Amino acid sequence: MSSSSLAPHSDSATNVDTAASTLSARAYVWMLAITVIGGLEIGLFFLDISPVLPLVREHYGASYVAAGWAISVTIVCHSLAVVLAGLVANRASPRVLLLSGLLLLLISAIMRAWAPTFVVLLVSRAVTGLGTGCLVTGGITAITHLSPPPRRVRDQGYFGAAQQLGIMVTSLVAPVVVHAYQMPVFWWLLAVQVGLVLVMCWLRYPRLHPQVVADARGARPLALLKDGYGWLLSIANMAGYAVFVGVTAWVASFLVERYHTSPTQTALLASAATLFAVVGRLVASPLLRVMSKRWLIGGFIALTAASLAALPFAPNQEVAALLLLVFAFASSAPFGLIFGSIADRPAPAGVARRVVLVVINSNIAALLLPLLIGYMVSLTHHFSSGFWLIAALTGLVAVVVLRSSLGRGPSEAVARESVAAV
Repeated sequence: MSSSSLAPHSDSATNVDTAASTLSARAYVWMLAITVIGGLEIGLFFLDISPVLPLVREHYGASYVAAGWAISVTIVCHSLAVVLAGLVANRASPRVLLLSGLLLLLISAIMRAWAPTFVVLLVSRAVTGLGTGCLVTGGITAITHLSPPPRRVRDQGYFGAAQQLGIMVTSLVAPVVVHAYQMPVFWWLLAVQVGLVLVMCWLRYPRLHPQVVADARGARPLALLKDGYGWLLSIANMAGYAVFVGVTAWVASFLVERYHTSPTQTALLASAATLFAVVGRLVASPLLRVMSKRWLIGGFIALTAASLAALPFAPNQEVAALLLLVFAFASSAPFGLIFGSIADRPAPAGVARRVVLVVINSNIAALLLPLLIGYMVSLTHHFSSGFWLIAALTGLVAVVVLRSSLGRGPSEAVARESVAAV
């Protein structure tokens, strides 16, 4: 495609598909590989401090409240960066966002390895949130623009699975490295590996004409309020990602209170749940051979609601663990399907801003749901009330999705014709 054919265009599935057609096979492979590795970096960094938080508190003499901010400040800055990156994405290529995110993660790792005070460590965690926010928006937008329509669900699934895998790796590796050596060593290792990824992204990530990836430049951000399809994708993602975050925040407390589960057993179950979440984010694409996006998304959300509603009835911790694994799998599976559907309908404010709409709404829900469950438990003194409320809301979303036109777009039609390529 010549540069003269890259004129500004309105946002539609066809125009987004045009961007994908500009890549050679080799460039597509590099794009996907580096984007997925970027997803892995999100997982490695986002909760890198959680497994060693007791040692961090001891080292800096920080209070529990201060230590909690080491987690919360990342979430806040992550959400802020998602919004800012979404606005920038309408005028820059995904490559710019990915490079920015990786550079910010490198800076944050070096700051933590060097941090002389807890304040510096908190600032480094804020920088981490900015970096992961850029990577989330850049990664999802890159796959939406640059992956062929039949491969978008699969590629978004890879990106999401990489994030979960990164969380699992950090949870397993961080305590071992920190106990064997010292805390700075762990963060220097993170800095070295993310620095290598940054160099690889700089050298190999496809450089595209800005007009290929710019969508709806003249659109106003307030057009998001009229993006009905974006809001539908948002509630679907809330019923998956946000519910997973909200419930898993209370799983250990539930198991200890109900079944007197040991800390070792809860840690093993948490690792197993993360593994099931990885598998869940990979399984959706093959299932598109036999089912539509709408039925898959609605079905997985319904299974999420059912497993959560059944959890308080579990007679022992073995059955509870099985239900939690089903829950982790089902709530994670819609990720690739949802973000693989971003370009199925024209986006009034642009594809990148639709990504922001879906991600921000899910992050807000992920922050509120643990509080809602905690409030219900404090009122009734039973976890069942909190879990059943979330299950009912999730079930309602499943009904809405199943009665909607989600996934019935031009991109899905192309995908069905080319399903052998998935």
